[in-house]
Amino acid sequence: MNAIVFLRTLLLVSLSSLALCACSSEQKTETKTETRVESKSEATQGVKSEGAASKPEAASKDAVASKPADDGAKSAEKNNATPEGIKDGKDEEKASDSKDDNKQTAETKKNIWNAELYRKAGRFNEAIKLLDKLLLSDPNNYQLLSERGFCYGKKQDYAKALADFSKAVQLNPKDYTTYYLRGSTYCEMADQASAIKDFTKVLELHPKAFAAREARANSYVTAGKLSNALEDYNILISQAPAKATPQIARALMERAKVYEMQNQLTKALADYDGAVERSPQYTEAYQSRGRVYLQQKNYQKAIDDFTKAISLNKTDLRPSYAGRAAAYRAIGKSAEADKDDKTVRTWDGT
Repeated sequence: MNAIVFLRTLLLVSLSSLALCACSSEQKTETKTETRVESKSEATQGVKSEGAASKPEAASKDAVASKPADDGAKSAEKNNATPEGIKDGKDEEKASDSKDDNKQTAETKKNIWNAELYRKAGRFNEAIKLLDKLLLSDPNNYQLLSERGFCYGKKQDYAKALADFSKAVQLNPKDYTTYYLRGSTYCEMADQASAIKDFTKVLELHPKAFAAREARANSYVTAGKLSNALEDYNILISQAPAKATPQIARALMERAKVYEMQNQLTKALADYDGAVERSPQYTEAYQSRGRVYLQQKNYQKAIDDFTKAISLNKTDLRPSYAGRAAAYRAIGKSAEADKDDKTVRTWDGT
């Protein structure tokens, strides 16, 4: 395959997978490949936690349960030891039976905290079992329903997750966090229209929710609504706190991809420059900027960027090697081009 065609194909794949979270989106950062927000308050606070792979990442409670628990979580599930911090209920048995509002609020917070501890330990079944028990005596507690829905999402039981989220927002229509979680679940199910509706609802209730606006922009891209996506990326970039460097870099990166899709290469290049300036270790930004330089026939700058991406060595480097091979070949360095092409074939197993 022609190297430039290969690079353009990778751009399309990258754009089409934006809303499949990573909420993600899926969505990556500078210190770890995928970041999952573990506390529901983070989902709508606006700034996503920084992680590190090739790009500053997205999300905050991102796509709910985009993949099964890892081996560590599975082993934790089998471990019968109670997670540190879990309250065993003995104090409650000795406590008064008073049902005043303050006590109910404290009890709810404590119970949700216990369920969250199980979830964070990867022990989703135990968390759900605890929440089932609590919901028997308090079936209309929207917070318990939302937490159980999140646990079901982690197990990829999306039907049950949606049922709990939907009941939770019916009970409390102002619960923007749960709208975000439901929208992220729709992302996982590739239902971008429903995801966009939920992210829009979050923004109606909490206009400065960075995570929700970014997730909606990503869903717009996946749905092919590039103009809408650009509007959201523009707002993200203009309204992000000055100290939110990774988040701004990520938004610039994603907006640049949209510009590239629209063949607005000058604008794309400016945004890639901004992403690199804010996150100098942002591997994908160098790869992407090199791709633009290659299309503009600025071969030496393309080689420099692809080489920088390769030196960072944090992602699938096939696009960098393929792009550099094309640039080398364009300036007559066939030996270097052949070497990079061989590396690409090795990655592909051919």
